[in-house]
Amino acid sequence: MKKHWILCLHRCAKLERGNENYFLALLLEDVALQELYRNKTFGVLSGKPTSREFFLADCLSSAAVHYNQVGFRDQAYLNLEKAIEIAIANNLDASTYYSNLADLYIASRDFSKAVVAKQEAYNLSKSEYNKIEIGIGLGLVQFLARQPISAQIVKETSNFLISLLSRTFAFTTTNERRNFWSYFEYHFPLLNFLAYQTDSPELFIQIYNNILIEKGLLLRTANNLRDEIILGGKSEDITLYDQLLQLRELLPSISQKEAEIVKKKIEEIDKYLTKEYSSYANYVNSNGITWQDVRRNLQEEDIVIEFYNIPETKWHEDESDVDGKYRYCAITLRKEYGYPHIIPLFTDERLLELDKEDLYETDSIYNLIWKPLESELKGVKSIYFAADRDLHKIGIEYAPLPGGGIIGDKFNLYRISSTRVLAEKKKESRCDNAVLYGGLRYDVGKDDLIAESRAGDYHPTSTSRAFTAADSRYGVKYLPGTLKEVEDISQNFSNKPRLITDISGTEESFKSLAGSSIDIIHLATHGFFWSEDDARKRDYVTFLNPDNRAKQSEEDKALTRSGLFFSGANIGLQGETLPDDVEDGVLTALELSNMNLGHVDMVVMSACESGLGETSGEGVFGLQRGFKLAGANTLLMSLWKVDDTATQLLMTEFYRNYLSGKTKQESLRLAQQSLRDNANYSDPQYWAAFILLDGLN
Repeated sequence: MKKHWILCLHRCAKLERGNENYFLALLLEDVALQELYRNKTFGVLSGKPTSREFFLADCLSSAAVHYNQVGFRDQAYLNLEKAIEIAIANNLDASTYYSNLADLYIASRDFSKAVVAKQEAYNLSKSEYNKIEIGIGLGLVQFLARQPISAQIVKETSNFLISLLSRTFAFTTTNERRNFWSYFEYHFPLLNFLAYQTDSPELFIQIYNNILIEKGLLLRTANNLRDEIILGGKSEDITLYDQLLQLRELLPSISQKEAEIVKKKIEEIDKYLTKEYSSYANYVNSNGITWQDVRRNLQEEDIVIEFYNIPETKWHEDESDVDGKYRYCAITLRKEYGYPHIIPLFTDERLLELDKEDLYETDSIYNLIWKPLESELKGVKSIYFAADRDLHKIGIEYAPLPGGGIIGDKFNLYRISSTRVLAEKKKESRCDNAVLYGGLRYDVGKDDLIAESRAGDYHPTSTSRAFTAADSRYGVKYLPGTLKEVEDISQNFSNKPRLITDISGTEESFKSLAGSSIDIIHLATHGFFWSEDDARKRDYVTFLNPDNRAKQSEEDKALTRSGLFFSGANIGLQGETLPDDVEDGVLTALELSNMNLGHVDMVVMSACESGLGETSGEGVFGLQRGFKLAGANTLLMSLWKVDDTATQLLMTEFYRNYLSGKTKQESLRLAQQSLRDNANYSDPQYWAAFILLDGLN
């Protein structure tokens, strides 16, 4: 019983340290140590053989951490020295104790001694996890000590992390992967920062390989599993997968008690499907793409650019400390390069200083992003670039040139999710089967909406196109240009598309498309992206119910604040309730993410701000991510409020070009050029809002 009491004290101390109750944590650990010193026959705990010496060393090390946190650093040193002495005498793993000792030296700003202790910790560590944590710590303390950073350690640690992710992600459920990545998502940026400090071409290769793994990892892993099920799964498992998506969609609208039952069912299905369809080999094949695979798929006149954050650091004059700023860099690769090149561009604050009104009227974007890359772009015709963070919100492919025109006049620019897509199997362009939404009626009587929603065979048996948060009390207005838009577009298809207009364009009608073999979905309607503050102020809107949002992750909250409006949307926007079996006409990005649109080649969101969302290293958490999680290939979307008439003209021209056999990228370029040549719509506000993502076919 005494042994379990000591173990309980030790664990409670760690728990209190996590709660920042450091004095209480120290008290608990000291009591545990006193009991250990009195108990000379300490043997087995929890059914596992645990030596008294190991547990004594572990308690001493933990107590040292607590002593340091409350300001008793001398006692902390004494405890760690004892822990290391016991570990060495008994042939135990002392890596954690040396690492904690290094952290003490860092706190004392004795970086040279910290390097020695961290190096010893790294040499002694046996587990992959410890190697990763200690390896990053070693690189950082070498940087602080102004010593050369070990290229070997950075490379080894990067590969340990890649290996750990491979073994973990291949066999874990969606929530398990999300929780795992929330801890490790900052490890790659730290490793890439350290690698950059070495100024080594070999480490530049490692940076690029790390980025290929890191960018969009959660999205890619989820999509790999979905594709395996949809394309090669048994019919009963495809049905099970559809049930999983339906259960996820149900979560935000049910009580906490019901949600717990549903979550267990989701986890049960997720574990079964992961076990049946995900394997280590499949994960490695999907995520094993390297810089050489990308280079192999380039033509002589191609360049790929990964925009990425590698902080800019500056030491204080007395060299006592260092400051860091978020800095965008361009990692470039061409056919003839022996390794990727890295070009520092600008700090985050310089981007924020730009006047948003002048971005597409002056050469400010060009000077900030493209001018530093001029030497890299010599002899280039096609640029394939993957944006990062706030660059997702700017149409850098439309940057005005100093001498007139835009950079898109000089190069073919392709915006892609990650440059790894160039090494993946190309998807064929398809345009035989299309569904077009336009002329939707948002003001619908409650009874009429209920009747229409329940009438379709899709119903379950159980002049700006912008919409700001301030508009929510007044509802959304009819867009007359959208009806003409879809009617004009439909004339260009050889196979007559399905046209959905007026009251028929309910949210149910759209959700019925899940699992269908559709090539193109065109959505001419209102779109929105709201900030967290906007959402809190308008919690009367049905889909922003605060009780439901309290149960959501930060990712899901962001996806709930972005969406599209369908027929009857004004009922929910004005706070009215509908029967449980009737949708409110507001399709959020979160609802989208739980649909199966894996057969859709292109989604055109002819709506305002459909390309916006919360940005991170994982991408844009808005409609863009919703459609990508659903499985759509190419997305055409907007970055700001778009004029109804100008959008109608642009979209009609885009489809005329595309359906005549031109590529998606060329079709958009020509459609935008037609507006630039029109005196009424030559201003960039009319044509530069739309960006094309992953439009390679």
